[in-house]
Amino acid sequence: MQSLAVTDTLLTDALVGAILDELNEGDAGLQDLDRWAAQSSIKPDRVIVGPDITYVRLAGEAEHGGPVILMHVEHTWERAAPRPLAPRVDDLALHRARRRIAAGTRVREARRAASRG
Repeated sequence: MQSLAVTDTLLTDALVGAILDELNEGDAGLQDLDRWAAQSSIKPDRVIVGPDITYVRLAGEAEHGGPVILMHVEHTWERAAPRPLAPRVDDLALHRARRRIAAGTRVREARRAASRG
């Protein structure tokens, strides 16, 4: 396995692809991860080992935001599809305020229409 030299914490899609290629050169699962981590400047931040699947969260952040999670399943390392990020609290508050304003407008319009006729 070749060693990738990375100095910052931004993990591009190309870099993640190269990491997966390196890990998939072997077929030893966690042993490949240990060997790769010993040679690379990117380190696993968290490793979760299950009976059929292993998840690894890499230290750093993906270029599009969020963590980079790799999984080892059926003798292959793959990038796990990220879960959609939950809306921020500010976004939820704005959405609720807009709904309240729209509901209030409908009530006022109904009252005006009732008073006219």
